[in-house]
Amino acid sequence: MPYPEELQFFPGDTDNNVLRKILGTLQQGTTSDGTVVIKDATSNNKAAVSATGAVLVEIEGGGGGGGIAATIADGADVALGATTDPAQPLGSVDGSVISFLKGALGWLGSMDTSLGSISLQLGTLATESTLLATNGYLVGISAKLPAVLGQTTMANSLSVTLASDQSDVHTNLKRMNGTSVSVGSGTVDAGTQRVTLPTDVNVPTNLKQINGTTVSAGSGTVDAGTQRVTLPTDVNVPTNLKQINGTTIDTNSGNASAGTQRVVLATNSPAPLAGLLGYGARDIFGSVRVAEQRNTIDIQFYRDTPQALTTVTTSNGGTASSSLGGALFETNTNTNGGIKSVSPTYVTYHGGAEIYAYFTLAFSVAGLANSYSRVGLYDASNGVFLGFEGTTFNASYRNNAANTQTPQGSFNVDTLTGSASSQFTRGGTPEAIDFTKFNVFRIRFGWVGGAQINYEVLSPDGNWVLFHQVRAPNLLTAPSIRNADLPFTLDLQKTGAGATNYTAITGCWAAGNTASLQDRNIVGAPSQTSLNNNVILDTAGSGPADALGYGAVSIQIVPAAGTVTAGTITFESSNDNVNWTTVPLYDAASPTATPVTSYNVAASTVRFFAGQVARRFFRARISTGITGTTTGVQCFSSWHIAAFSPPFQQSVISPAQSTVTDRSGTISSGGVAQTLANANTSRKYLIIQNLSAENLYINFTTTAVQGQPSLLLLPNGSFVMEGSFVSTEAVSIIGATTGSAFAAKEG
Repeated sequence: MPYPEELQFFPGDTDNNVLRKILGTLQQGTTSDGTVVIKDATSNNKAAVSATGAVLVEIEGGGGGGGIAATIADGADVALGATTDPAQPLGSVDGSVISFLKGALGWLGSMDTSLGSISLQLGTLATESTLLATNGYLVGISAKLPAVLGQTTMANSLSVTLASDQSDVHTNLKRMNGTSVSVGSGTVDAGTQRVTLPTDVNVPTNLKQINGTTVSAGSGTVDAGTQRVTLPTDVNVPTNLKQINGTTIDTNSGNASAGTQRVVLATNSPAPLAGLLGYGARDIFGSVRVAEQRNTIDIQFYRDTPQALTTVTTSNGGTASSSLGGALFETNTNTNGGIKSVSPTYVTYHGGAEIYAYFTLAFSVAGLANSYSRVGLYDASNGVFLGFEGTTFNASYRNNAANTQTPQGSFNVDTLTGSASSQFTRGGTPEAIDFTKFNVFRIRFGWVGGAQINYEVLSPDGNWVLFHQVRAPNLLTAPSIRNADLPFTLDLQKTGAGATNYTAITGCWAAGNTASLQDRNIVGAPSQTSLNNNVILDTAGSGPADALGYGAVSIQIVPAAGTVTAGTITFESSNDNVNWTTVPLYDAASPTATPVTSYNVAASTVRFFAGQVARRFFRARISTGITGTTTGVQCFSSWHIAAFSPPFQQSVISPAQSTVTDRSGTISSGGVAQTLANANTSRKYLIIQNLSAENLYINFTTTAVQGQPSLLLLPNGSFVMEGSFVSTEAVSIIGATTGSAFAAKEG
């Protein structure tokens, strides 16, 4: 018979079970009482394990015809049975040896006859175990035996128990003597192997290793010959659909096509892409951020003083200064001290895009009675900000000068107090925020009149934590703010707060929007008349227009009806918003004329100007106040990313038109120079031709000679001056022979 496949033993086998398993695997059969027997092919030599667990070894005797039978009972250290031939000494039958010993290490033994041999080496450790027979009937078996444990087995069945002292055990079902595998519950079919998956761990199952031709993953009755695969309902299980025996995958709703696998995406959890991207990878409107954020406010306080970088206003002793690489704002100790800093530029709103502001902040105290500290994107009438109102930290927004404030204890996402559910963590452990330490904050909102507003802080673990959200949709009856073009503002103010010096330190302000840069149009405020107002702005004021990223501007200025007694608009640009210079723009009324830097307003006369944007800030400033019966002007401007292309100017050169003076003559005296034409500052044309048969020479200012440096005129040759250069000097001529003629014309 061929070699049997490898047999593996695991904890749970009793010693007798091990023998039964070995002998039973050899398939020598069982008796009616359940005894498993292995027997030599040509004799009565045999080894058997009874249904009760007794081990019987019987060797046919030689010589005297007797034999030896040794019965070793389970549990005995040494147990020897009676011999069938008492005349033969124990352990020797016709030269054969039988000995069995059961001790602390388990079974040790050998059986050697002239017809076959059996050796057993069975132990409680993971030792090699062999069972061998010869004569072609039994060729061998070997097994690794781990430590054995007690385990009750079913009659006439084989038990497979996974080892508990090994970290990883693999069972090849093909190597178990069964044609079918049953993984379900209930009665086992005849000839099958029972495989039970553990219920307390996650076990990956390779369906290809389960002996079934079809896999059923649905509910209901299982078709004949299929394997049932049931996915757990209490955990998330990744399933490789390619490993499920189906030819098509259907992810649509409705009835599944025949032969397809149904895949249903969860509706009660974030989409997989959102989870992979992480919080903050999408803007307020849920769009994945694929473009860079575009800062229109970008202030690093290590570069200059707060006064040079922002507009600083103080009251009652408040101060602003550079400190430790940042800006330090102080109210001072006066009870009503205050300090305010405003960015020189605004964040400009773009429909459908998100507005954001990043900033760092640390206060000297966590709030102060009878005071406030407000930091964010806001002005006197509208905006969003955070800070302390008295001693309570708030997330706030302002609409038409009215503040709506939410205190920290009422934040609707994370109160930042170190609660167990807080996402503000260090090393995974929640901790309370300390407002006197440097923290990085971010405010984001989409507006469109009423999108949500997010207030966020960076955790020590480096994750953005949303701590409060204004959920405006389906709540407000009017826009949340009335103007979304906002500056960055920091404002600390005491109102009878005692002698405490209330301070805030910040390192950087960065704010902008997520809109892709594109050409834009600005409708300026109407009826502008005031001196120094920038007519480009959509809200009347003297601030600049931010030209960052734009290469050209086109301006249309529309004066109102009525008379204008005075009024001038000057075009200017700057990089620092402090020092300004004029900008030449082309006047559409005279596109080929020299560009202008200003123009005088005329009533009811629309004017167009265009030109290059070469600096960060731009303004069309009313440099002379507009007076008269007119109500003022309104500006409509277009900003273009493309560089400015000046109007095409065609140069037309018209020929000079004038009369000429005849300077013709002859050589008066051969070899003596004479004047052909006197010096003439109005000369624009001169031609001289030699009409003689000899050489003539001409020179300018200096008397001509018959050689260098005078110019040679060959017979019938000519010399002309016109166009780009005409000498105004006196002209001298000489020839060798008296009477030699020449012709000359001067214009």
